[in-house]
Amino acid sequence: MNTRENIPCGAWSSPALMLAALTVSLVFLSLPLAAEVKDNSLPLGWLQTSVGAHAPAAPASYKNKVFRIQGSGRDIWEEADEFTFVYREKKILGDGEAIARIDGYENGNHWTKAGFMMRQSLGADSPCVFSFLTPKSNEAVALLYRKSQGERSDWDESYPGEQTPYWVKLKREKTHFTGSMSKDGVHWVKTGEEDIPNLTGPLFIGLAVSEYPLKDSRGKPFVNISHVKITE
Repeated sequence: MNTRENIPCGAWSSPALMLAALTVSLVFLSLPLAAEVKDNSLPLGWLQTSVGAHAPAAPASYKNKVFRIQGSGRDIWEEADEFTFVYREKKILGDGEAIARIDGYENGNHWTKAGFMMRQSLGADSPCVFSFLTPKSNEAVALLYRKSQGERSDWDESYPGEQTPYWVKLKREKTHFTGSMSKDGVHWVKTGEEDIPNLTGPLFIGLAVSEYPLKDSRGKPFVNISHVKITE
């Protein structure tokens, strides 16, 4: 085999060899950089952002099929939201449903919210719908929604859940949305349903976690979420 030592001087600057070296470099650069993919990175096609004007959360992680997300922001409520959003880059285009199991909360307080959300845009005042769980009153579950941009949010009656882990579901049928809860992921109880005409076309879909900071909070909340599944 030839080595650089036994190739005549100047041959390395020939057009043919330079082209070969460039080709090898481009092939190398096109290979997956597996060594740079860490165990706790988000799944391919998932992104994180902070909705609303507030300090962003720490990077979310994904390991052993469990999302670990730090809550941030004032709340998901009223005319504008502030929260951490870990969402699928590909929007949901039509009918479908999303399921997740809220495995547990660390820190936070009784109004920390976590669950599946669909929203028209990443703007803080966007129309949205949110099937969520809180630690309030033994894990309360509800369907929250904002029907028009900048409108005050509302929700259907909340239901007391049980201790985590607990499941939430959000289903879309055109502009009709249904929230459900379950303690086993098999038997479901409806938590609310709403027609939201302004939630139409491609929608952002993902996991939302808010902080709802209080003076006596024990620190920023972390929520572990598993069994995440979106079907269309």
